Amino acid sequence: MSSNQAKAPSRERDNDARIGLASSFRRSVSYALLFAAVSACLLAFTYLATARVINQKEFETVRNHAAEYRAWFVRGDTRMLEARMDEQSLQTGDVMFVHISGQGFDFVKFNSPGGGLQPMDAVNAIHPGLEGYDVLINDERWVVASVNLGSRGLILQAGKNAAASDALLRKLRTIFILTLIPAILAATLAGTVWGYHHMRPIRSLTVTMRDILQSGNLGQRVQPTPSSNELNDLVELFNRLLAGNEKLIDGMHHALDTVAHDFRTPLSRMNMTAQRALTESEDPAALREALADCVEESDYLGKLLFTIMDVAEAEAGAIRLDLETFSLANLIDSVTDLYEFVAEERGVSLKTVLVKDCEVQADRTRLNQALANLLDNAIKFSNEGDTVRLGLTTTDSEAKITVADEGQGIGKNDLPHIWDRLYRGEMSRTSPGMGLGLSFVKAIIEAHGGSVVARSNVGEGTIVTVELPLVG
Repeated sequence: MSSNQAKAPSRERDNDARIGLASSFRRSVSYALLFAAVSACLLAFTYLATARVINQKEFETVRNHAAEYRAWFVRGDTRMLEARMDEQSLQTGDVMFVHISGQGFDFVKFNSPGGGLQPMDAVNAIHPGLEGYDVLINDERWVVASVNLGSRGLILQAGKNAAASDALLRKLRTIFILTLIPAILAATLAGTVWGYHHMRPIRSLTVTMRDILQSGNLGQRVQPTPSSNELNDLVELFNRLLAGNEKLIDGMHHALDTVAHDFRTPLSRMNMTAQRALTESEDPAALREALADCVEESDYLGKLLFTIMDVAEAEAGAIRLDLETFSLANLIDSVTDLYEFVAEERGVSLKTVLVKDCEVQADRTRLNQALANLLDNAIKFSNEGDTVRLGLTTTDSEAKITVADEGQGIGKNDLPHIWDRLYRGEMSRTSPGMGLGLSFVKAIIEAHGGSVVARSNVGEGTIVTVELPLVG
């Protein structure tokens, strides 16, 4: 074996081990991206709602400060306003200003004169009536509120920088991003691992299929996973398909063996008859007799072949049934009428006790053949003066057909094998037949979802019971 050939199985095993990994990863990424998009929308909505609430709170705070500044200014002019602003307690980083303008009056005061250079010119440039929580002063966001000072014709504007609010919103954005990215990565990893584990039945299915293709052994089966997994249904269906194929191929092999075994004697007889005809070619009567024997043997072979193939097809579950709904009692009556003359010739009487209101869904032709086989056997192995009884009863879900005779019966050693193909019991070997009738009956009844059993004692006759599902 070359090194490339030796490496091929190893590569296949590695590929089998990775089956489902790529698809699981792609599926997990798709789900993670969808999760990210939905989460981003939710987070964006939450962020915008939070920002709006914070800005509204800031604006309310500034309006309250503007009302306080107005009261301080009215009570003590700008001196008291400056004094109270210096005493005012604010959060770290907050900067407040008050701007009073109108009728030649212009006053600007910041609460933190030591906090660096204040934008006096920018504050003076603000329109006196402007207010809002998104006012840009020297590229910095401020919250501004305006109040009228009444009869003096002045307008007081109070403002506060939004540095603390912006810092809080930046922190909120950072938290969202730092939360979302790990969540996406964790979801992708968890989804990939879960998906890979979930695909284990597919990997087992692939390995089994490859082994079957390499070895030709249809007896292998895929082991389903212990946990509940809808892919186990696929595994179960595949195992059933394998079982059906195995049964079909075994049936074909057995049928071929049967044909080879059972065709040997008729073909030998045909060969001997033809050779004898050749040596007696001057006698027309002998030639006609030889041709008649050959025709008889060929008819026998044709009938044997078709019966074997029907049995094999039915046993493999591949037989085609033309289902229709009909009265089972009427079918039994027609079969009984057909064999009435045969029974009279053998001195056997037929009696039927049938429930009339009984319908089944079945292949009328196939079921007729199966019942005819049972009735033919019952008459064939009955003695003169015996009675063959056919009965039909029903339960809630099944129809039960019984064919009972008073004939020679079946031995205990033979009874378990009467349904086998080509099996001939001790007491039936002297009777004409191919040994396929009962195996054909069993295959047809089981193809309809029913069952057939036989009870017998030597010298006491045989009772065959067929059970078929009722319509509905």
